Amino acid sequence: PSVFDNLPTVSLEAMMLGKPLLLSNTVGTKDYLTDGRDCILFKPNKKAIKDTLDTLPSITERQLVSMGKNARDAYLRDFQMEKYIKSMKELCDL
Repeated sequence: PSVFDNLPTVSLEAMMLGKPLLLSNTVGTKDYLTDGRDCILFKPNKKAIKDTLDTLPSITERQLVSMGKNARDAYLRDFQMEKYIKSMKELCDL
């Protein structure tokens, strides 16, 4: 996703599909995830991005699958329509 964005749709789609995320630590999605558990966070600069990409080959398939499952769990926990509707009703005191 973007370097700076409040909540990029592409990251929500990846979470929904159970894919681990590579995220700039300046996007809003990071507030719902944990570095190393369901995403890999990096600073939005060339060196940090390169360093992050260089570490990817050392991540095992098992770790990636686990991170993807955790990302899916975060999606289910935080982004289900029922939760959104409930939050909106609470916001409007309905």
